[in-house]
Amino acid sequence: MAYIQYKKNGWQKVISLDELNSGVFGRGEDCDYQILDPQVSRAHFRVSCCGQGVFSVEDLGSSNGTYLNERKLPSGVHKLSNGDRLKVRDHVFVFWEMGDSKVPVSDMKPAGDEVDRPGFRTALLKQFGKIPGE
Repeated sequence: MAYIQYKKNGWQKVISLDELNSGVFGRGEDCDYQILDPQVSRAHFRVSCCGQGVFSVEDLGSSNGTYLNERKLPSGVHKLSNGDRLKVRDHVFVFWEMGDSKVPVSDMKPAGDEVDRPGFRTALLKQFGKIPGE
């Protein structure tokens, strides 16, 4: 099991990842994890499980790039390691692997609930944009 910890302006949420729970992050409504920011591409990057608990990240041709540990990702799939930081503009996503003694307990259990896809989308919309009909 692994987690992505999302951080922005002191606000944070945790997304559980497993072999079936990976997805696309971006501005588009069809993304698994939507971020309402005009500088984020519709489909910005994808986090996927490559099997046996190994996760990877791939920039999906975004306009402003995806950064892994402060370096712009070149095209292709790149393995994620414990503590890796993905950055899209001022949105930070930290990858954590469970069972690794290096994972700070305080970072694994942030304030608030663990987040599922619809909850994460709603939380981001409430935090950073408008939800239609509200």
